[in-house]
Amino acid sequence: MRRQTLAAALCAISAVACATASSGGSSEPDANQRVLVADESHSGRIITTSADASGVESVVAAPMDKVWDALLAAYKDLGIEVLSMNRPAGEMGNRNFKMPSNINRQPRSRWFNCGMDPLSGPSANVYPIDASMLTVIKADTAGTTHIETRLSGSARKTGVNADPLYCATTGNLELFLADDVRKHLGQ
Repeated sequence: MRRQTLAAALCAISAVACATASSGGSSEPDANQRVLVADESHSGRIITTSADASGVESVVAAPMDKVWDALLAAYKDLGIEVLSMNRPAGEMGNRNFKMPSNINRQPRSRWFNCGMDPLSGPSANVYPIDASMLTVIKADTAGTTHIETRLSGSARKTGVNADPLYCATTGNLELFLADDVRKHLGQ
């Protein structure tokens, strides 16, 4: 009896996951969406994350040259070394770094969702994260500067030969970076 109930529940979860992933009545999943079923916690929750390559965008009321310097200082505040810099394109960041265990006294799970470890909690707080964070700034005609930051990462279980865990950004670190830029600009 219990096996039949479990099998029925798994079928229901699979059906909902497939329905959640499809768009516009099509049976094909949306190309920009992933469906993650969090079965390790036995909650049966269905989580979807976007695989959209666009970043989190903010607007700062300052010219691009001042924003560039403030952005460099903001990366330093985060403890992320800037190794990729292309000033003519307005791009800076680091394409391959180890995510610090905490930024602004916040755990990594504030910035990334890597799923849940059944014994230890959020995987982002348990396993090391290899991350990439790039920011592009562009001036507009109104005298403001647009800041677009893309953050991505993956975690790997230590001591285990396993595939890396995809880590979805929560969007919080990108917004925190933009707020820190404003702070450095005196806003």
